[in-house]
Amino acid sequence: MTDALTSRAAHEFRDERDRQERVRAPKLAVLHSAPPPASEDDYDGAQAPPAPFADDAPEAEPSELGALPVISAAAFAGVSPPERRWIVKDMIPDRTVTIVAGDGGGGKTTLMLQLAAAIAGARPWLGHTPDPGPVLIVTAEDDEEEIHRRLAAIAKGLTVELSDLADLHIVPLAGQDAVMGAPEGKAALIAPTTVFRGLLALVERIRPRLVVLDALADVYAGE
Repeated sequence: MTDALTSRAAHEFRDERDRQERVRAPKLAVLHSAPPPASEDDYDGAQAPPAPFADDAPEAEPSELGALPVISAAAFAGVSPPERRWIVKDMIPDRTVTIVAGDGGGGKTTLMLQLAAAIAGARPWLGHTPDPGPVLIVTAEDDEEEIHRRLAAIAKGLTVELSDLADLHIVPLAGQDAVMGAPEGKAALIAPTTVFRGLLALVERIRPRLVVLDALADVYAGE
């Protein structure tokens, strides 16, 4: 009885393998670009000619293709590379996302408030003197009163009056929904939120040199 079952299983395995090989055969023909017959007369009436091969497929219309920029490295020959622009020399590049990471309570917010006040008030920061200009801070952890206390101490340390920090703009979102990017739809692609669009409008109006988002866990709902 056992031998009969084993023999039957072996036959079923071979039959399934042969069936899979027949299914895969047309795909392999396309990959190998096998030449088609000279004419349809090479097939009898019961057999249709094969589907067109990959080389015979119609070309995509230009409107269906994405226009990708292409630059030859030779175009850089004889041209001096542009200087890198910085918010803080060798520490925070301009027009680039920079993450300040560390354990909770380590002073990240205080450090960024000090930098923001230094830029808005034209003061040095950690031995550097960043170019002055507007700064925008979105804080989802500290409320308005806490920000007031911190900035008062920072201004005193920088020997600048709070009235001189008109270019330092604060968006207090502690206790509110501060998420700017969240998964949306079945594909769970990250989509901008109303908060993000509000931030974008502020950036377009204020034109800040620096935007600080505090903290990442509060403004981004993706993985």
